Amino acid sequence: MSKPHLITAFILAALSSAFMSTGMIVNSLLEGQGMSWTWTASLRFLLLLPMLVGVVASRKRLLPLLAALRSLPLAFLLWGNLGFGGFYTLLVCATHFLPAWLVTAAFMTTILTGLLLAPLIYRDHRAVVPRRALALALGLLACLALMEFDQLQHMHYSWWAVIGLLLAFLAAVLWPLCNRMLLLRLEARRLKLDPLQRSLGMTLGSLPVLITLAVYAYVQSGLPGKVQLAGSLSAAFFAGLIGCVLFFKALNLTQRQPMAMAAVEAMQVLVIFFTLLGESLVRQLRPPGPWALAGMTGVLLTLATYIQQTFKTTPELS
Repeated sequence: MSKPHLITAFILAALSSAFMSTGMIVNSLLEGQGMSWTWTASLRFLLLLPMLVGVVASRKRLLPLLAALRSLPLAFLLWGNLGFGGFYTLLVCATHFLPAWLVTAAFMTTILTGLLLAPLIYRDHRAVVPRRALALALGLLACLALMEFDQLQHMHYSWWAVIGLLLAFLAAVLWPLCNRMLLLRLEARRLKLDPLQRSLGMTLGSLPVLITLAVYAYVQSGLPGKVQLAGSLSAAFFAGLIGCVLFFKALNLTQRQPMAMAAVEAMQVLVIFFTLLGESLVRQLRPPGPWALAGMTGVLLTLATYIQQTFKTTPELS
């Protein structure tokens, strides 16, 4: 893998983090205004669906996706429901108990879970967990723990906060698991789908969960209001369309190189900073304390080391 490709992957991952933060900021805003969490969880992907269909169809990539869906219907249903519908529902629920930036910080444990899942998923060279990547991921995890500790001590470690953390941790397992498992199934069938096609396929696969949530939301609170629709539309476009596609593109560039893929996934920690900034603008939050600031500094330093180590190993990659 060439260094220019690696630079491109990192740039795409950083941009993806900025756009993905939109979803968590919107979740926080809607939660603060007492909007239905079930509408929030379902509308993002229901509104995203026609956008993806239009973009994929305009690029004349719809027929190959339909062929892949016919070839692997159960894979798209399973990993779509878990990886899109289930994953996002967990994050929306977690935002009910914790500020969105703390939910994001807890979700960033996906950096470690992605590494630890590799031996369970792959049967080739990707099954080996790079020691450098593992050490750096553990360093990031320690910094994230400092950030959580700083805030949770002011929440008196309530059970509600613990529930929010557990929901975010579960989402952190589902996200890398579902994306990688679908990629693996596509590889096994020699089916090549670009990030947009894969996003659309997983969104279609998640329809059972999304429709169930929407029906429940309608029964409980009626049709969504204008604020809910506008917020969900923004999250769908910026986080669901642009953010996810950029992230999938970065993963595509590095998917056969464990260290590089782990570094791209580590770039997601930038979502924390974008979310904190955006959430501070739309809601009144307690500012990060000394422990949280120390954790944030550690995150940035560890991420810089992660990137440096990845470039250092680049000549060894093929």
